[in-house]
Amino acid sequence: LQTAQSWDEVSKLVVEVPSDTVDANNNGKLVYTQWDVQTTESVDDATFDIPAITGAIALVRHAEMYQWKEKASTKTKDNVWWSQTKTTTYSYEKERSSKLIKSSEFSEEKWHENPGMMRYESTEDRVASATLGAFTLSPTQIVSIHRATAYPYTAEMLAKASSDIQYRGVVNDGKLYMGRVEKASLDTPTIGDTRITWSL
Repeated sequence: LQTAQSWDEVSKLVVEVPSDTVDANNNGKLVYTQWDVQTTESVDDATFDIPAITGAIALVRHAEMYQWKEKASTKTKDNVWWSQTKTTTYSYEKERSSKLIKSSEFSEEKWHENPGMMRYESTEDRVASATLGAFTLSPTQIVSIHRATAYPYTAEMLAKASSDIQYRGVVNDGKLYMGRVEKASLDTPTIGDTRITWSL
């Protein structure tokens, strides 16, 4: 009810304005307008030789490393005299994760060791300035834009990347697979291999 009342109050205060002109009389008012966001800046990912792309708000790299993950399962057994015994068992499985999983915190680290760091991390290259018609967007507004589409990585890009990335990288279906030591295997990934995708 409070939310409905708040929106009702907002609807009485908001002023719809054209996007092609800025009227100083509306300064300090709650205004509404719509138009295509535009920028003259460019974004890129030089590490993987993705060239400058003009007109996009951001190029986002999403990296996932193949790692061990620990799962804990606790069972409680009732004993005589109202006491209980709790037994915790641990299981391990492999999965891709965008965050480093610290195997040093595992109950059984010996056979489930993850790399100590992610060789490639998720990043984004975002423009500093953009406009909406005659209006200039603030950095906060630019950051809030998240309507993304997949940006495929190509064999041509890989061919222009560093020799190390070329040696360990494999392109498949617009994604880049990086082996930890040797060329990545799509069928049998090893711990430390990384899958990288991009969105624009």
